[in-house]
Amino acid sequence: MNTSMPSDDPGPVALPMKAPKASMASKFELGRRRFLQAGAGVAGTAGISSLLAACGGGSSKAPSGNSSGGATPGKFDQTIEWGIFLPTSGPFVSVSAPWISGTQAVFDKINEGGGIKVKGKQIGFKVGVYNSQYAAGPALTQFRKFVSNDGHFLSGMIAVEEGVAIQGLNVRNDVLVVQIVAGKTTQLTPNSLRLFTGLDNSVTYTPLADYAKDVIGATKISSIELNNDWGHSIYTAVQKRFTDGGGEWLARQYLQPTDTDFTQPLTTMLQSKPDLLAIIMGDGAGELVVKQARSLGWKGPMLLIGAWDCTAVPGAGAVDLADCYGVAGNASCHQTPEFKAFRQQIYAKTKQVGDFGFSAPDGINAVVSAMEAANSTSPKDVMEALPDAIKKGIGTYQNGWTGAFNTKSHGVYVEAPAYVARMEPTVDPKTTPVWTPVTGAKYLGYPAGTPRSEVPDVIG
Repeated sequence: MNTSMPSDDPGPVALPMKAPKASMASKFELGRRRFLQAGAGVAGTAGISSLLAACGGGSSKAPSGNSSGGATPGKFDQTIEWGIFLPTSGPFVSVSAPWISGTQAVFDKINEGGGIKVKGKQIGFKVGVYNSQYAAGPALTQFRKFVSNDGHFLSGMIAVEEGVAIQGLNVRNDVLVVQIVAGKTTQLTPNSLRLFTGLDNSVTYTPLADYAKDVIGATKISSIELNNDWGHSIYTAVQKRFTDGGGEWLARQYLQPTDTDFTQPLTTMLQSKPDLLAIIMGDGAGELVVKQARSLGWKGPMLLIGAWDCTAVPGAGAVDLADCYGVAGNASCHQTPEFKAFRQQIYAKTKQVGDFGFSAPDGINAVVSAMEAANSTSPKDVMEALPDAIKKGIGTYQNGWTGAFNTKSHGVYVEAPAYVARMEPTVDPKTTPVWTPVTGAKYLGYPAGTPRSEVPDVIG
């Protein structure tokens, strides 16, 4: 199947970092302090405006920064590159641009505080952006470049194909991967150097099927899904739960991430006369599906299944997003005052707001804190320290992490909650989340991380 993005491969680019201050914080605290520091440093982050300007429909391409950046020479004994593997052009810029910017802001502030101290050395960080193009081939090519640059820590990879492409290669090359996109091919395969921070497709979305039947009152659903492991696994879980409860699933259609005209699959879906549409695809192509469904006359409710936030509003339109429901993580519907301040500072600088990248720093904070705890920058040592480092930060994570567990050969998994929520596309996203949790205890804060029972070699 063809899931490649338009050819645009600038290679890895080190984004500019701010020079550290002369004084160093005696201890860089996990969680709230680090998040607050990141927020405070956003306004001065180089490159953030151009990156986020591509978010929300203003452009289809996100500049990758420039090649002259990095931590200031001489300020650190060692500088570690953190690789971000994301598409820098095409429909998924609404996801990747704020993700890159949020990551940049966190590392800027870590460097400003003097970095971290490991074995008596001052360690700084730089961010390298690798254009993975939402496809396996480019991701593999970029991974090889990353390894040749002596890279050992990376995150991103919003397509399961990207994760599959480097599966196992990261262990052989001593690369710790922070992974968020669920799917059996990326989530449950053996990988001793993986921190999985995403939500599990089955336990996350089955409550949405219950809500569709019991609250929305749907009896017949037609769907369209991203044609890969991620989309199929969600469909399987939601369809089974809905039909086991007495509902009927009608037309099932597919899409590719680069598709732009959904007239044919939507026509097939509507001809089956459903009372609810399910769109198993996040921001990007999903926005077009919503808009085109409305233009074809669909006036009923829709399930938005995947990564959706306020960046969908410019693309799909506030009117078209009315009466839409989905599942949101903690950061997308329960924002702390600190997180709101972070959003407002981003908006003041860029005039753009989005949740994807602003909640991504949780994984970075956990890894950096594990480096300190292990007194090592070895990926293997960091993995061993991760579960305890994450547990010490409980109560400070924007994604509401509640725990973590280690395994013998599958890496470390984060435990986190999810919420069935309603899209509120007319709110001011600078101050108010576009996802509002629905009522009903069974739909609120339920465990949505990878179940321990799904992983064969849990330790403890």
